[in-house]
Amino acid sequence: MKTISNILLLTCSLCVCVPAHGAPPKIGFIRLVQAVSPGTGKVNVRIDGEDIFPKGYDLGQCTGGMGFHEGEHRIEVIKQGVEPATVKLSLAEGETVTLVAYAEKLPVIPGDADKPVWKARLLRLRQQPPEPGFHLTLASVCLQEEIPVRTLLVGRKSPEFSLVRRLSTVGVRLGRSAGDTLELQTGDQQLGNVSLDEKGNYVVILYDKEGGGVGMVSFYDPKFVVAG
Repeated sequence: MKTISNILLLTCSLCVCVPAHGAPPKIGFIRLVQAVSPGTGKVNVRIDGEDIFPKGYDLGQCTGGMGFHEGEHRIEVIKQGVEPATVKLSLAEGETVTLVAYAEKLPVIPGDADKPVWKARLLRLRQQPPEPGFHLTLASVCLQEEIPVRTLLVGRKSPEFSLVRRLSTVGVRLGRSAGDTLELQTGDQQLGNVSLDEKGNYVVILYDKEGGGVGMVSFYDPKFVVAG
């Protein structure tokens, strides 16, 4: 897993400015996952017109929860060779929204050879309500309509099998034991491992790798608490 940050990032200046009367700012959180395989170079993301990481994101990278003021935000996803995506996101106070950038193939139009054949898209994942124990959420932005995934807690004999449909999520209960390692596999391909250190929800995003096959990026999805 490639992670840009595992800590809370308050990158928007509007988020950290406290009004003169002392009331705390109303903040929500945005996490970004880069899963755009087609095109060349890195992905750049603009939020409200500002490039939040000018160096760009590599395939499989993921940010921590970035704080922004509640309300509407304009998100742009840009990659060379891919038609850009622009969406509006309404962010509520205290919520965390994960945005997974991926690419969708466009219909070929005869005589329009200069037009990109891929368009960037954003899959929005809302945070799951907290439950006791450990949980896994699987999501796929692969072109393949269904991805079979085998999950196994190291040291246990019985794996779980899930069928993850494109642009959908599947939940898996992992029990209540901390410190376990979760292995993930699709077919004969090992996807990777997830270390279960804290109770809560873990998310795995499946995406198409540049050289073929399925890649994964994982992150822990805690409920952020804004101090007053």
